[in-house]
Amino acid sequence: MLWTLGSLVYLARPDAVLIIAPMLLLATFQGRRVVGIARAVAAGLLPAAAWTVFAIVYYGFPFPNTAYAKLGMDISRRRSGNRASSTLSTRSIAIRSRPC
Repeated sequence: MLWTLGSLVYLARPDAVLIIAPMLLLATFQGRRVVGIARAVAAGLLPAAAWTVFAIVYYGFPFPNTAYAKLGMDISRRRSGNRASSTLSTRSIAIRSRPC
């Protein structure tokens, strides 16, 4: 249950993982068997892993654009461009085909 809450914290605020991770590790290794720990970690991290995979496939980056902006990273060169270029070409076609 704690790993699921940690995963949801990651979805809401990715930088909060630095605060939550030590507490999760401490609570996990107190009086549990290895099989139980592995099961709890796998089930708990599933939402975060699913979102990260989706974000990389759909957006091209695992974190929100605001995180990269706050860090001062230029992501425009790294963006895959397929989605952006198809959107721009579709919009330009729609603008050109308007009757005057």
